[in-house]
Amino acid sequence: NNLVQNMLKYAPDESDVEIFLESNILIFKNIITTEVKKKTTDLFEPFQRGENALDKNTEGSGLGLSLVKKILELHRFNFDLKIENNYFIFKILIKNPD
Repeated sequence: NNLVQNMLKYAPDESDVEIFLESNILIFKNIITTEVKKKTTDLFEPFQRGENALDKNTEGSGLGLSLVKKILELHRFNFDLKIENNYFIFKILIKNPD
């Protein structure tokens, strides 16, 4: 829920957001309009928010991604966050049932 809410909250108006499954990897992808000056690892720290959140006066505490990270770690999911070619891309490896 947090990943989807962030995509909708921080993506430019009228832009597309993508959620799809590719080779057991769940991918959340949306375009960003401002350059991210923080390292992506910093975005997982509590109370950290991207610069565009401050530009838009967007509500939120900056706890969402840190909670997402903790939940994924507790369930031993592999995940990755990167910003590439003006896209925010969050990937979660979906495990095969044992």
